Amino acid sequence: MVRNANQNHTEAPDYQVGDLVLANAKNIILPKNFTPKFNHRYYGPYRISHWFNQVTYQLDLPPEIHIHNSFHVSFLKRFRPDTHFGHQVTLVEDPIEQRQAELILKENST
Repeated sequence: MVRNANQNHTEAPDYQVGDLVLANAKNIILPKNFTPKFNHRYYGPYRISHWFNQVTYQLDLPPEIHIHNSFHVSFLKRFRPDTHFGHQVTLVEDPIEQRQAELILKENST
């Protein structure tokens, strides 16, 4: 019986302090005007700053994110940079594109 129960059991990944991980967005509350269907499933990469036990890790989150910085290992995913584009990850913010999206949303809401 134990053997059957453990067939689908996987060991928790072993993360070290300083590793880059992605945080699952499942429990992150976003503003009401955001549709969860179109949001990212993971946010990051964030650096692990502290290790509490085998299943709880503390991340270095930016100060503008107002969430608790301790995560269970099941909500973390190892960050693997895309080798095709290099190791630098940049967030592109285009205010013009964002304004156009807001206009479309406002026009469709009437």
